[in-house]
Amino acid sequence: MTKGLFITLEGNEGSGKSTQIAKLSAALSAQGKAVTVLREPGSTVVGTKIREILKDPANSICSETELFLFQASRAQLVHDVIRPKLAAGEIIIADRFYDSTWVYQGWARGVNLLAIEFTNKLATVGVEVNKTFFIKVPLEVCTARIKSRGTLDRFELEGQKLLAKIDEGYNELSKSFPHRVDVVDGNRDIETVHQELLAKTMRLINQ
Repeated sequence: MTKGLFITLEGNEGSGKSTQIAKLSAALSAQGKAVTVLREPGSTVVGTKIREILKDPANSICSETELFLFQASRAQLVHDVIRPKLAAGEIIIADRFYDSTWVYQGWARGVNLLAIEFTNKLATVGVEVNKTFFIKVPLEVCTARIKSRGTLDRFELEGQKLLAKIDEGYNELSKSFPHRVDVVDGNRDIETVHQELLAKTMRLINQ
């Protein structure tokens, strides 16, 4: 691998993305790979503040405002972290990226998909994801995991209706971009899912 590699993990609330990202990054780092883990929104000073606004249940935020806040966080992340790290040849593993906007604000909220595509292009300034792993988990499993968390954020509090729309959106996403989006069965034990993700990532690295 002579240039950077940009991998994203996508999925519904409670799909287990964060656990798999931690295991994947640790496995790659143990092999001496330079790995940067990011999350959206967040991973910059500006992004972290935007995350607090978006997640706070006390805030009533319309769908269009959500779109612009997510894109603002994304633009800062691309400028501050993603472009420099990729230029340095590092592996980036991100917990969500532009696909989440397509699913959440577009498919689930009904924001115009052309507007999402346009603002994504503005925010990413040419940065493309090499591979997306969609961690697919049944809705009842997602619901049980969310309930076990205790304190819920603004999105989690919306309940089953939003989860169902998000699930539909990710299924549609995987059909629309089959060469980039790999569907991974997340309803298995953690280690089995990890080994699949690691094997697929190593193939990308060794291409």
